[in-house]
Amino acid sequence: DQGAARTHPGMTDLMIITDPRFMGGTAAAVVTDIRALAAHGLRVGLCLHRSEGFFQPGDGVNPALEALCDLDGVTRVSAGAPIRAQAALFHNPQVFQSATGHAPKIAAERAFVIAHHPPILGNGALCYDPLQVTRAIRRDFGLRPDWVPISGLLRAPLESFAPLIRITPEDWPNSFD
Repeated sequence: DQGAARTHPGMTDLMIITDPRFMGGTAAAVVTDIRALAAHGLRVGLCLHRSEGFFQPGDGVNPALEALCDLDGVTRVSAGAPIRAQAALFHNPQVFQSATGHAPKIAAERAFVIAHHPPILGNGALCYDPLQVTRAIRRDFGLRPDWVPISGLLRAPLESFAPLIRITPEDWPNSFD
């Protein structure tokens, strides 16, 4: 019931989880999506989850991601806070490579990793391990996600990890309007 989701504390329609230090395409996609979802009356939980090992210690927080917490309909969710959502969206698998132990426990009907980058780079190097990302999300957040590539170019390398990861049949549109 969407009405209940808007009024019940600790419950959202969608939970978005990303690292606050993204500055490029991932951040732009998250900002666009949350603004559009909130404008359409959806209650959005936002967890600005500081990952381990991806960013440099001195990397700053993206002010555009921080400012999302001030939008009507957006609730900031912090570590240790229990939250319920219809769906949880984990943006950019690279930041979920390692379990951190400081994440909110999310009860969600569905969970998705939005794959903004391929797991294997053009030179054959492993950028991230989808199996390890799935295990880390399960340990930290208590969810087993499906994987959603943002394009067919990302789908092909992810399919080499199936059936050990679940991949959605459609690509992610990357920006809601």
